[in-house]
Amino acid sequence: SDDVLAQHLLGKRVGDQAVLREGLEDLEYEVVEIQSKFVAAFQETLLNFSTWFPARYQLQRVEIRENDFSRIFSAIDARHEFAQQVTTLYRTKPATLGVLGSLLGCSTIDVWVGLVGMEETRFIVAEGNAGEVQEAAALLSSQEQLVVDLTSILTLAHLGLLERLKDRFERVTCPQSLLDTLMEYVEVNYKGATPTGTLAKRGTSYIHVEHSPEDLEKARKHLEGILDFLHHKAVVEPVREALELDPDKLRELGDLIGQDSLDSMLLAKQFSALLFSDDLRLRQLAKGEHGVDSVWTQPLLSDLRTRGQLTEDEYRRALTHLLLSDYVFISVSAEDLVHTLRAEAFTRSPRSERVLARALGSETSLTSAVTAAAGVIKVVWLENLLYARKTVILDLVLESLTMVRVSRRRVLEELVRALQASLNLLPVTFAEVVQNIDAWAQAHAL
Repeated sequence: SDDVLAQHLLGKRVGDQAVLREGLEDLEYEVVEIQSKFVAAFQETLLNFSTWFPARYQLQRVEIRENDFSRIFSAIDARHEFAQQVTTLYRTKPATLGVLGSLLGCSTIDVWVGLVGMEETRFIVAEGNAGEVQEAAALLSSQEQLVVDLTSILTLAHLGLLERLKDRFERVTCPQSLLDTLMEYVEVNYKGATPTGTLAKRGTSYIHVEHSPEDLEKARKHLEGILDFLHHKAVVEPVREALELDPDKLRELGDLIGQDSLDSMLLAKQFSALLFSDDLRLRQLAKGEHGVDSVWTQPLLSDLRTRGQLTEDEYRRALTHLLLSDYVFISVSAEDLVHTLRAEAFTRSPRSERVLARALGSETSLTSAVTAAAGVIKVVWLENLLYARKTVILDLVLESLTMVRVSRRRVLEELVRALQASLNLLPVTFAEVVQNIDAWAQAHAL
């Protein structure tokens, strides 16, 4: 090397002395550590990132003095409050997952991960009416080409059913930007320096979530499996439809909702194909702005079941998985709920509690919830179970059905009417069930 300092250091080991200058000014140093140039560059980046990129907040350096972590907790508080405001926006306004990602400064994948299984916020995938389900079924019956978006691919992979897409459709299409988003996410989060944990706030408590090497490796392989499917089973098409739009508007919309979401929507328009997306707001935007028809996961699962490409058991397991992952609105029947209860041996388990709370709670229309609840109660009461176990499940159904609803007494009256119609040929059973409902209502001061 021509570098003078490098020449003085060549061949030195830890503990050796390096004399840089002798005479009037003696400069002698001890080698205490030898680093890779890449490690040194990484540490220099950590030290100077804020100075080099003052507008970027992804990486910040905080000095902790005398074990005072108040600045970190204040930052977590501010982030939590802002996230709460964004989730309120999501519940009340037509904001896509890409918009949430833009506001929060993170990937749409991070938003999806945050919504799936996060009890405070549900992932809104449908409007919750019978008409949209029937319309989706009709659209699927006449289509052999599907354009996928990020949320639909993540959902089917989450269910372990991604490969079924290729069995069902002649052509599964996606834009290059969808692959780019996934590849960039894998590169940033799972290669090179990886996080060992996350500090966050849930409710009023601070939490630390550890990320073990095994968990990170599992997540990386999961996303690489999705990429492998798209590379080998899907057709990547250029988005020529984008050429028809004003470049400035196109750039602005891409920045807002995510380039991959925009391209999936335009690609569906380009091929007059169905857009497959679990993002209700994106589907509404696609229909309103570009006349693109779309479907989401549950109608697709139902279509696969009808065609014999998904068994009844697989279909119901998938619905249960969606409910447990806080997808709204998922349409379930009494038979679907009984399937979950039977898998839990008709016990009051955390799984059965959560599924019934999601399926029968206030986010489901009262008519649909009452019909499903009456069907569950009938099956349970006619099942060969201990009487005590029947009453435990009845209590769980009643709690799930009346929880958070405004007029709980009216809900019970609706349920009794539905049971009367369902058990009209079994008057003794009906009387027994109603007696237990009345006892439960009295115990809960209704």
